[in-house]
Amino acid sequence: MNKKQLHWIAIFTIIAILFNSIFPIYLYEKSYWIPIDIFTAILFLLIAFLKPTEKKKEVKKKEEKVYSRDKIY
Repeated sequence: MNKKQLHWIAIFTIIAILFNSIFPIYLYEKSYWIPIDIFTAILFLLIAFLKPTEKKKEVKKKEEKVYSRDKIY
């Protein structure tokens, strides 16, 4: 794993801990949750719509094979 992946793993681990339903975290004030919700929504939108920067392999076209025996004279 590279450093960039570790950052994303750490961020989403924190989000998973905040929004888990087994051991809920209560902040008791709606004003605390609003920025967290907005940040999380933006983060999920970024992940959904960002294109990966990995190099894509170019698909090579298959060349048509020409057989001399298939010619019609």
